[in-house]
Amino acid sequence: MKLCIVKILCVLFVSILIYGCGGRKQIDANILKDGDIIFQNKKSKSSELLTALSVPEFNHTGILLSRNGKWYVLEASQPVELTPVSSWINSGDEDLYVIKRLKEADTLFNEENKERFNKACNSYLGKPYDSHFSWSDDAFYSSELVWKIFKAAFDIELCSLQILGDFDLTSSETREKVKEIYGNKVPLYEEVISAEALFNSSQLITIMDNGK
Repeated sequence: MKLCIVKILCVLFVSILIYGCGGRKQIDANILKDGDIIFQNKKSKSSELLTALSVPEFNHTGILLSRNGKWYVLEASQPVELTPVSSWINSGDEDLYVIKRLKEADTLFNEENKERFNKACNSYLGKPYDSHFSWSDDAFYSSELVWKIFKAAFDIELCSLQILGDFDLTSSETREKVKEIYGNKVPLYEEVISAEALFNSSQLITIMDNGK
């Protein structure tokens, strides 16, 4: 009887380690690599416009980076900053996230390119958040930051750019958000990139999905 109880406890303990509370898999730092891209659904005003425009599964994204043995997410917050990965995950809806990786990561991330990539990442630290979703280099929103870092480091376009006019602006909710940000002069030809477009990039593969 005692042996049976011990076996049950062992199974429960292993299950908790693998799946964590609520049956979801916890992040495994051993599988992470610098440059992995992490996605979540973040409830904040800063993501409301692109959420209203595209109704994505995930509306916020950032780049995973290791610093002194710890993992961080480089994200466009206010300002662009490195956020501990556990804190970043906890700020999302139900702690759900997906991690993706460039298909060519093993080839591209040699020592020389790693240095160039880190230099590109560091150059954006401290930059302000862009609540107007413009394509300038004065301020940045999350998907723009990720796209531009890979472009700067590797001359890679993770996905095609869109313009604001590509989105459906007819719903009352969308019109309200657009007017709140732009007033009566909506820049329909402003280039934008959504987290949804990055998430669906054919150049990325899924490394971990803790919702499954």
